[in-house]
Amino acid sequence: LRTANDTGLPKTLIFGGFVGFALFVLATIWFGLGTRTLSYSVGVLYPVYQSYKALEQRSNEMNQQWLTYWIVYGFINILEGTALRPITFLYPTLFYVFKMMILLWLVNPSQLGATFIYHILIAPFMRRHESQIDRALSAFNATAKEAVKDMAGIYDQLEEEMLMMQIDTHVAEYSNSVVNSEDPFGIVTAAKTAKRLSMKRARSPKGTRIFVGIQDQNDSKKTLLIKPNMSWDDVCLIAANTVGIADDVELYMIVSDSEIVVNDVSEIQNDDLLFVRAVVF
Repeated sequence: LRTANDTGLPKTLIFGGFVGFALFVLATIWFGLGTRTLSYSVGVLYPVYQSYKALEQRSNEMNQQWLTYWIVYGFINILEGTALRPITFLYPTLFYVFKMMILLWLVNPSQLGATFIYHILIAPFMRRHESQIDRALSAFNATAKEAVKDMAGIYDQLEEEMLMMQIDTHVAEYSNSVVNSEDPFGIVTAAKTAKRLSMKRARSPKGTRIFVGIQDQNDSKKTLLIKPNMSWDDVCLIAANTVGIADDVELYMIVSDSEIVVNDVSEIQNDDLLFVRAVVF
């Protein structure tokens, strides 16, 4: 009634609009029309706006509240894409309706559902596995850096081979030509570029190839390429990741039935066999 008096609209129009909106929401939930869109609207749009307000108002309390929410929301999405995948496939409507109810509880400032979930479930789990996650990330970063360097080397090699093919083509054309010029077909330029790339590759050797494995496990031996200027910590991380050990490790070799622990890249040579074992502090 107050809305009708304030806006001057007929009461029947306002009532009809309210009923229509309520029926739309009920039909959406009951028949599964757009339940996923509604859950994303609740879980993303409103928190994004509130996070924006928290940043603009420089409120530490709001920042902590919404940062906690986004951590919980990320874990929910991980579960949705992995462990809960069969449920989302078999019962999508039921799942997203339930997810929307959970998200409403999480974003409600008076309930602080995200804070509850974080302190009860997520924080204890992360504290138990934090060191393992950090080691895995470090190993991944080291491996990714080496992969980027390898890709750059492959690109330089392909570019050099293309230039050499270009030189051969130009030489063939030049041999059938009577054009007098210092560089009629770009032969000199291509040759200089190929020489520059060859010198660049010569200055960046591929590295030292070794074999790593676990002692008494013949099938665990893997090949590892140690790049120049690679730190020993990176070598240990990549070796541990290669043989499937998540803890801190040390590398050692067997010489005359004696174990010799290796502590530096300078102590190893090409095709050496190093064994990996976890270190217990």
